[in-house]
Amino acid sequence: MINNYYRPETLADALALKKQHGDEAAWLAGGSRLNRGSFEHAATTLISLEKLGLKGIEVKDGSLEIGAMVTLQQLIESTETSEELKAVFAQIFNRNIRNQSTLGGEIAAANGRCEVMPGLIAAGAHVVLADDSVFSVEEYLQAEDKALILKVVVPANLKALKIRKITNSAAAEPILAAAVARKADDTWGIALSGVAEKPVRLRDAEALVGESQLAEGKIEQLQKVVSDSIKPVSDFRASAEYRSSVSGVVVVRLVDECAPISKSQ
Repeated sequence: MINNYYRPETLADALALKKQHGDEAAWLAGGSRLNRGSFEHAATTLISLEKLGLKGIEVKDGSLEIGAMVTLQQLIESTETSEELKAVFAQIFNRNIRNQSTLGGEIAAANGRCEVMPGLIAAGAHVVLADDSVFSVEEYLQAEDKALILKVVVPANLKALKIRKITNSAAAEPILAAAVARKADDTWGIALSGVAEKPVRLRDAEALVGESQLAEGKIEQLQKVVSDSIKPVSDFRASAEYRSSVSGVVVVRLVDECAPISKSQ
């Protein structure tokens, strides 16, 4: 039960309230997670981020800097957002949820099925926190203690970014979501959600693709590396075996979209 609700107007006041209430307090961004009945939290105090000025979208040195309180729909509608990034944020099908969900809130929720996270991880996005520390999105999701996110930065070094989700219906949470990014230095980013407790980055798969242009003869090897890198579970959406098998297929297709697979052996 929520007993206290605060709307601080400065970051200093917000941090002081969090220090005062400790683990009993939760940050409130768009509320799409905290207000959802299936999202478990023990907070009795909510601290709203609405008045802290975390709503900017700006390109700096080619990188996209996004305030933590910017909604997914605002990112889709912004002229500063690339078409490939818009496709990442559009993976959440319901426009009403996109209008409510903030980018910082989606990352902080660390939902293992969130279809947006693979795109951010693959792209090498990082978060800037209230304590002035900087972490990759991947690192932040794995951390136990999570400081308040002030902004998200998506780097400028992308040649291509492709994402795809497998789902039983457009509005349902995905069976899995996969993203592949090709960087300017021809390194790769590959990430999945829906196959573990938290979204995962597949470094072994990245290394295999990055050795050289992926040849047709390596397709089965890449599929096996992807399947071996995850340990999915079965639920009402799909079996673990299905998730393991289809993850490799989807990653190969996305790699091919980023850099067509050579037909030579």
